[in-house]
Parts: sequence; structure tokens; C-alpha cells
Amino acid sequence: MQVTWLFDIAYLFLAIIYVPGLALRGRHRRGFLQRCGIFPAAVREKLRTRRPLIWMHAVSVGEIKAAAPLVEGLRQEFPEHALIIS
Repeated sequence: MQVTWLFDIAYLFLAIIYVPGLALRGRHRRGFLQRCGIFPAAVREKLRTRRPLIWMHAVSVGEIKAAAPLVEGLRQEFPEHALIIS
């Protein structure tokens, strides 16, 4: 008998309780809306550029460090492109 649905319900219940708490307290509060895809007006304005856009996404510090030479190369190779790193 599979009981994976019990784990699914438990994870859903924990998410309903835990996620709102992230928005209300501690170090997770800073930048919470941006992590949900809601950006300040200044960032939205930069995204509305008519220039071609290169968007890079890196999750960890190691990925950011590994992407640094690539970012520099992209800036030199495509100076007319807007570059966003998330």
C-alpha cells in the first residue's frame, strides 16, 4: 500500500503554515517579493528595455563565481544587449 499521498498532504500543510511566516519574519523577509516574481518599479523599468536581453540565473555562490568569466565575456561580445543576473 502506498502512502505517498500522506506525505503530499503533510508537505502541503507545512507549506501553508511555513511560507507566510517567511514573509513576516527574519532574514527571509528581505527580497521575499522578488523571489516570488514581484519586482520594484526601478527593476521593472530596466526590464522594459527595447535592447536584446540576456538573462542568466545562478542559484549558489559557486554558480555565481563560475559564471563571472562568462558574464564578462558576454559584456564584451554583446555590448548592445541588456544583461540580467538572477
